[in-house]
Amino acid sequence: MEHDQSFRAFFRTVAPEVRRWAAGSVGPHAADDVVTDTFLVAWRRWEDLPDDDDHRRAWVFVVARHKAAHLRARGARDSALRARLAAAPWGELDDVADAVTTSAHARDVLSRLRPEDREVLLLVGVEGLSPADAAAVLGCSVTAMTTRLSRARRRLEDLMSRTETTDDVRSAP
Repeated sequence: MEHDQSFRAFFRTVAPEVRRWAAGSVGPHAADDVVTDTFLVAWRRWEDLPDDDDHRRAWVFVVARHKAAHLRARGARDSALRARLAAAPWGELDDVADAVTTSAHARDVLSRLRPEDREVLLLVGVEGLSPADAAAVLGCSVTAMTTRLSRARRRLEDLMSRTETTDDVRSAP
């Protein structure tokens, strides 16, 4: 119980500071993600954190900096991939994955997925990474990656079937 109370007091004091910093680092829309991820790590490692508040606060800001860097890197990968897909002419497509990702319908469906699902699908399906390599890129276990990939594929399939039905209804006379 003391763990809970001390963490809550620390969170109430430091979270607004981390959020202000994160908003400047990754923008206001992603700042809450950085704060959430940062304090999740702090909660899990609470017993390992320094005892005095100044060092504990500094430790949390180091974690926040890493979380923000990860978010920026993921955003850069997404932007580079979108640019590559937009620039790919139909005549030069090498494989089916490129054809799917450059189609207007596929781009629309991919844009409706959660960013986490889109990232996993694109790393494996478009970039051609193995689940083990994709897990290394995302910093998770291979088991977690295969689970995420399976769930993302299921959500993609569901979304595509709902979108096709909706598109069919829209195009009916």
